[in-house]
Amino acid sequence: MPSLAAGDARAAAGHFARATALSLKWSRPYHLAWALVALGDPSAEAALAEAARRDPARTQAAAASDARFTPVRATPWFRAIVDR
Repeated sequence: MPSLAAGDARAAAGHFARATALSLKWSRPYHLAWALVALGDPSAEAALAEAARRDPARTQAAAASDARFTPVRATPWFRAIVDR
């Protein structure tokens, strides 16, 4: 599996997009969201919203403290998802 630690955000995003389509777990779109944040891709919002739809409490708790979301932490869409 590709790793953001290895600097391959594009490959990681592709992997997580496929996993999101195949699984109902909240963590799949959550991981897709942080890979998309690393790429500066605005579709990170939709991915994080999907994670929150699947499991609001876990998504909110994880995203609130996850440093990988620092670039979007102050955006209205991120605050709306985390502060629900």
